Parts: sequence; C-alpha cells; structure tokens
Amino acid sequence: MTVDKDVEMNKVGLIQRGLAVTFALMLSAVTGQAAVAANANGENSQGSAAQGARQLDHQASQLRQGVSGSGAQVIRTATTVRLELPNALLFGNDSSTLSDGVKPVLGKVASALSDFPDTQVLVTGYTDNTGSAKYNRQLSQLRAQAVANYLTEGGIPYKRLHIEGKGATNFVASNATRQDREKNRRVTITLVPPQYRDQVIQGQISAEQYVPGQGDPDAQRDPSGQQLPDQAVPGQSLPSQDIPGQ
Repeated sequence: MTVDKDVEMNKVGLIQRGLAVTFALMLSAVTGQAAVAANANGENSQGSAAQGARQLDHQASQLRQGVSGSGAQVIRTATTVRLELPNALLFGNDSSTLSDGVKPVLGKVASALSDFPDTQVLVTGYTDNTGSAKYNRQLSQLRAQAVANYLTEGGIPYKRLHIEGKGATNFVASNATRQDREKNRRVTITLVPPQYRDQVIQGQISAEQYVPGQGDPDAQRDPSGQQLPDQAVPGQSLPSQDIPGQ
C-alpha cells in the first residue's frame, strides 16, 4: 500500500510539473505574440504618421502653386495646411462682395481642394478691432461665407465646408497702425485631416483645439476655443454702420 501511494504521489508530482511547464510555454508564446503585435502596431502608427505628413506636404505644395504671386500665404502646421488670404485681395472697403481679381485664385484653390476629397475645409473670416464686436463678427461671417460660396461654385461640396466669422480675434498684428490692421483683415482656408472631420461636423471640438501645431502662429494667438457664431445666410445684409478701413 505504501508503494502504491508513493507511485500515485510521483504521478501527481509529474502531472503538476508537466502542467507548470506547459503553462510557462503558453505564457511565453502569448507574451511573444503580444510583443510582435505591439511592434507591428508601432510600425503601423509610424507609417500612418509618415503618410499623413507626406499628404500634408503635398496639399501645401498644391496650394502654393495655385496662389503663387497672389499675395496669399500657405502655412504648413504639424496637423493642418492653412491658406491665409489678405482682405485687400478679396474685398473692397467694408464689403463682403468678392473682387473679380481674386476669383481666378479661388478657382485654383477649389481645384486643389478637389484633389483631397477626404479633408474637411474650414473657412474663417477675421477683421481688425475697428468698430463694434457684433458688427465685426457679422462682417467676418459674411466674408467667410462669400469665399465658401465661390468654392462650392468651383465644385467643392458644401458639406465639406465649416464656415465661421470670428471678428476681431486671432490677430497677426497689433492693430496699432493702418498696415497692421490690414494684416488682421483676412479669410483663412484650413484643410483638416480626416481623423478630426467627424468631430468638427458634430461640434465636439472647436477649430482652435486642433489647428495649433509646432510653428503655427494660431498657437499663440487665440487659445480660448470660444463658442462659434451661427453660420450666416448667403446674401444677408449688414447693418448700416460706417466702419473706416474694414
């Protein structure tokens, strides 16, 4: 009986040791697979980031070709491409009617945007600080709307556009001189990466939450992320007010 018990105990010990070895091998295999998967995910992430950077470079290059010699400026940030159109190129004094001279430029911009159908496009108007905040916001909204309307005439679907007038905010100059105020009166067209598109459409994030990047002037201008104004109705008239220089 004692011998039988010893044999049984030995069998149990062998089984336990066998199970332990098997578990260790299985754990090692799972750990190895996880490490391989992590490395693969890391490589995919790096590859995706590199592809995104190349796409932004291509978009910036296309826009620069389209606006070359016009006075517009293309800014390539870490996450977006932004086109800055000075008001002198776009509108007359205190007006939201596009000048004839800028229409060929906007036509080329629309053509470039058509090459990137997955991007969301922000069209944003700004003014200097002359006049009331309400008036400036309305004027900037109508100017942004005018630019957006022309882009749609050039074939850009309206659903791709996010239009806002921010009035006297996000200054690029001090407003202390006439030249500075001219710099602040502008409309920007920002190409937004696809990963942010749905959040913009649903209003979950504002423009300032993702436009700023390394070397992006907006990162130092207006980090408030204030509530966006309602979109203007095309053709809406401005209240009568004499605003010199706008």
